[in-house]
Amino acid sequence: MIKVFVNNKQVDTVSDSKVAVTVQSNDLTKPDMVQSSYTNMLRLPGTNRNNSILENSNLVTSIAESPYRLLKVEVLHDGIELLPSAIGLLDSFEEDYNLQVFSGAVNFFEKLGDKSIRDLNLARFNHVRDLDNVATRGNPYRNHTHGYIYDLHYRGFSFNRGNLNPMHLYPSVFVRAIYAQMMEEAGVKWSFENDTFNRLLLPFTNGIPVHNQQWVEERQYNYFLTGTLTPSIPKHYGEVEITLTVNVTKLKSSKVSAPAFLLVALRDSDNFNLQPPVRLDISAVGQQEAKGTIKVSSIYNLNSISFVVQRENLVAQNGFSDAAWFSSAEIKASYKDEAYYKSDWSIADNLPDIKQKDFFKMVNSLFGLMPNYDVFSDMMMLVPMTQLETNKANALDWSKKLVYPAGKQPGISYRFGKFAQKNWFRYKSGSDADSFLPVDNNTLDYEVTVLELPVAASGQQQGYVDITTLEEERKVLSGYKHVVANVQGLSGLQSQTGDVAYVQDAASGNNYTRNESQYILKGGAVYRQSLGNWYYIDQEITYKPVKTEPRLTLHQPNVYQGVTLREKNETPGRSIAMAVSTFEGLDFTSLLKTYYGILKDILYRCKGLTPYFLLAAHEVQNYDCSVPIWLDQYQSYFYLNSINEYTGEGPTECQLWRL
Repeated sequence: MIKVFVNNKQVDTVSDSKVAVTVQSNDLTKPDMVQSSYTNMLRLPGTNRNNSILENSNLVTSIAESPYRLLKVEVLHDGIELLPSAIGLLDSFEEDYNLQVFSGAVNFFEKLGDKSIRDLNLARFNHVRDLDNVATRGNPYRNHTHGYIYDLHYRGFSFNRGNLNPMHLYPSVFVRAIYAQMMEEAGVKWSFENDTFNRLLLPFTNGIPVHNQQWVEERQYNYFLTGTLTPSIPKHYGEVEITLTVNVTKLKSSKVSAPAFLLVALRDSDNFNLQPPVRLDISAVGQQEAKGTIKVSSIYNLNSISFVVQRENLVAQNGFSDAAWFSSAEIKASYKDEAYYKSDWSIADNLPDIKQKDFFKMVNSLFGLMPNYDVFSDMMMLVPMTQLETNKANALDWSKKLVYPAGKQPGISYRFGKFAQKNWFRYKSGSDADSFLPVDNNTLDYEVTVLELPVAASGQQQGYVDITTLEEERKVLSGYKHVVANVQGLSGLQSQTGDVAYVQDAASGNNYTRNESQYILKGGAVYRQSLGNWYYIDQEITYKPVKTEPRLTLHQPNVYQGVTLREKNETPGRSIAMAVSTFEGLDFTSLLKTYYGILKDILYRCKGLTPYFLLAAHEVQNYDCSVPIWLDQYQSYFYLNSINEYTGEGPTECQLWRL
């Protein structure tokens, strides 16, 4: 007899209704889906006991929470729990309460919710993206326990391995590290060992790297200006949004020789403005406001970087804070969320935005896994389809349990799910990496897409995996006083501070700095002179960041290339052996051959049976989709896809597919 408990209390069931339990594995016909065991819709009469347990949810005036909450449910047959750790949904009340019970993956997916992999706590892998970390974390012998690795990709431009700026490099994150954190936060133990899985990587594809909101909020500053006009804003590498506000109450024309301005500027150690400052015209009475941005890049050749506020056309006597001039003056500075080189790198925030449910299903699909959630131990067993072949030696012999109700032989099905003659497994957006499983049955539709991953396939450029995150842009330069053929020609110019020179061949700029957002020297460029030193200003050919589809690559522990990392051409380089990832082996032709052989065998001359067996409760409870069934009657092994509507009374229908 089957008994049902809700929130640890036994409930009454309608006497003429049955409690039927269906136990199933993941359907091999739907590799991109994950399925759960369940009961039929249970009918619970409106008895005093049930009304009490379900908080009188049968009343319109009830304020009960039971219909709007997941209920803890136990379904027992002679004391054996058929659906352990099950959850119940109170669907409706008509003459009776209608309760649906689920177990397995439904409970697991409730824990994942609608969260993205960006919501995971991967803070232990956060770091500063600088030369030291790029060099040490580019070691090819790093593995998934380290969380991430710096590896070489083609990013949209050619690079010189003997002079490689580390600001061009981004970390790739091990898929297993993401997966492990997702399962840990869901409170689920899991088991799956596979070398390819351990080496699988998610490279950076978001275009512009970002900080999280907490980082931005912690770097907002507000100053009321004083007579010194030199507030110091803490230096971080990134783009700073400046708002300068002054309330001009009265003008003293005798102290103004021309229109008056206040400026916020980024200055070098020679007191020279490196970028156009934020300028506020304060030549009129009333509240004046100016906004602008200043980029603090790590590539400036400076001992220190500081912000200053300076006067322009203001006479110093009587002081800036004279109330006759201003009733208030303040500067607000806030760093934007773009993560510049040499600033903090948040692993989670720079992952692609993939739902955790989709990420879980992606891993299952890549490796042909049949997820089997053992709720007794809260363990997600990820069983490869290939295990069915291995486990033939441990097959369950159900030959003597086979019965024939009304003397009828079980029917035979020749079509497996919704498969067609060509069954496509695809990457997002489609590519040469897509492939299909064939079915030799011309009565089926010609083709169907069985699976599409939430990531795109990767090609190759110049010997590296192509993950283009930069696109070339061109602009016209103007406002220069001198023209030279190359950067070395700047040293021979008769110039003074403030002069701007046009360099026809910017690629020759071995001894000069460059702007971080335009860090590939190509075509022409302009430089500004400051007390004998030339500073890069702009260039004709620049590269803008572009977002690309999420990708997968594969780490190669024994494959590396020698590179010399150098932040600026004039600094000593650091020579290292750097990891090189690949896409080889991740095409579906390879994956289907390695992980989907069993499914291919099932599809060939497909035979499906729906026989009846006399089963004990413990055989339902111990259902393991990876262990085949042997039947003497057919001299064949079968994959047990499901046990349908087990009631504990009489024969139970099962779904089998011949291996």
